[in-house]
Amino acid sequence: MRYNFYNDFNNFYIGAGIGLTVGTDIPLAFNERLTVGGTLGAGPFFGHYSVNVNYHFNSFRNDGWVIGLEAGEYAWGVTATIAPVYMISLGYKF
Repeated sequence: MRYNFYNDFNNFYIGAGIGLTVGTDIPLAFNERLTVGGTLGAGPFFGHYSVNVNYHFNSFRNDGWVIGLEAGEYAWGVTATIAPVYMISLGYKF
């Protein structure tokens, strides 16, 4: 489950599931369709952080399709094994 807190300049969000994640998206000054952001999260046996770049087809302030690239690290287990994470996402923002 994810809750978003929007204003004209950024989007802060909190996600909850097995763990808890917080993040932000900030539109670039020269292009309202392009945002940069990041996430930080933890759960009982894992942790992660990442940076992302998203393209909003109908601009950051409007509903519509969003495509994104994300890169970060994920740690899990008792020994905190660390692995890189790369992701491409496609979704619809309401």
